[in-house]
Amino acid sequence: MNESGRKSCFLPVLTSLFAGVFIGGIIGILFAPKPGKETREEIMSKSEELLEKSKKGVDTVADKTKEFVDKSKGKVEEIKGKGEEIWKKGKG
Repeated sequence: MNESGRKSCFLPVLTSLFAGVFIGGIIGILFAPKPGKETREEIMSKSEELLEKSKKGVDTVADKTKEFVDKSKGKVEEIKGKGEEIWKKGKG
């Protein structure tokens, strides 16, 4: 598998990981021997915490993707310039 193939599966794996952690946490809280009000408060707290971590993860992925796109644009321009040089030499 090439490098771009590995990068394209990163986001679904990250999403699945967060979903698994979230579901596991909820199940653990629901089976804990606490009163309903405490359980609901803990679920809300953990949900907010997970949401915040997810936002940071998405921001990180977005930043890395933007960085990759910017580098790719530079490479494309570089290759385009070399191609034009070769084209001009071949014509002349």
